[in-house]
Amino acid sequence: DTDFPFLNRLSDRIQQILGCGLAALAGVFYGLMFIPDQYIRDHRQDFKYRDQLPPNNGLYYINSQYSGILLSSLFYFVVYAALKRNKPRINPSIALPAMVSGVMWAVANIGFIVAITALKNAVAYPIVNVLPGVVTSLWSLFLFREIQGMKNYIYLGIGMLIRILAAVFSGLSA
Repeated sequence: DTDFPFLNRLSDRIQQILGCGLAALAGVFYGLMFIPDQYIRDHRQDFKYRDQLPPNNGLYYINSQYSGILLSSLFYFVVYAALKRNKPRINPSIALPAMVSGVMWAVANIGFIVAITALKNAVAYPIVNVLPGVVTSLWSLFLFREIQGMKNYIYLGIGMLIRILAAVFSGLSA
């Protein structure tokens, strides 16, 4: 049972393709999220206002980014509520954990912005993109026990090792 029953009419293969495509699109958008403020910081002379250069600290751009996220989320929820004829299905037991998760994500992104400000992009991006996947895999392995079997443990270990080495080598090369 879903909010959008047309998804149930799609074949499993089409659902997989759609899911992978949307996940890739989300990854692209996540990867592009910090480009505007980084571009401004890299081209400060082009963005003078009243003979003042824009700040070079990424923390100054958080308010506009998070305001955009909040307004976008509100817009999507209003569209969803309209599509559901003002009867959105919301599980009350997940409302608070969802908000806490959003706050955790916001704090993590602030850390990301501070890291980009303090380090070179070539150092910060690999670290920030590798570690969440490693932590998620560890949660899946030890807490939720989603990963089982020696073959899967080996694949996970090799994958994590490759990701960590890639981040380390990328950081060292910068």
